[in-house]
Amino acid sequence: MLQANEELRVCADAHENEVIGNDSYGIKKILAADPGVEYVVDIGGNVGAFSSFLYTLLPAARIIVCEPEAMMMGYAKINTNNELVYVEKAIIGEKGVKEVTFNICKWQGNHHVDGRFNWPAYAPVGSEKIAERIVPATTIGEVVEENGFPRIDLLKIDTEGSEPEILQSMG
Repeated sequence: MLQANEELRVCADAHENEVIGNDSYGIKKILAADPGVEYVVDIGGNVGAFSSFLYTLLPAARIIVCEPEAMMMGYAKINTNNELVYVEKAIIGEKGVKEVTFNICKWQGNHHVDGRFNWPAYAPVGSEKIAERIVPATTIGEVVEENGFPRIDLLKIDTEGSEPEILQSMG
């Protein structure tokens, strides 16, 4: 899927196999039940495996990939052929907050907005924070509005602990 250092390559391969090979999000079943999906938002896009998979299944859909970590977003763009909409910001639940601290972890799948991650579950098995960055932030409502989506037909959120606040902000 992507060209990267060996450690990232192994993580990306495992992620791609889980998301695409194993259909871990159940996308084929979802699309069989609702084939009219046109508007998709992928929050926590990582290297773009989910969006890439969905794009192959729904080439006419409008897909927004949200990923605040620049390197991961770069790979997401490569993996989706730069054909989607990309939002390089952290999606949070609090309106008016324009930037947040984003923790970069040893395992790319554990990158997260500071204060939202379940460290006790992951630290004992080797996850650790290796850096932090200040990244732009926005809400899902602002993303949808800025991109002219009349609705969201399919929403994927994988934000290592911020999911409840993101969903609550939609109400």
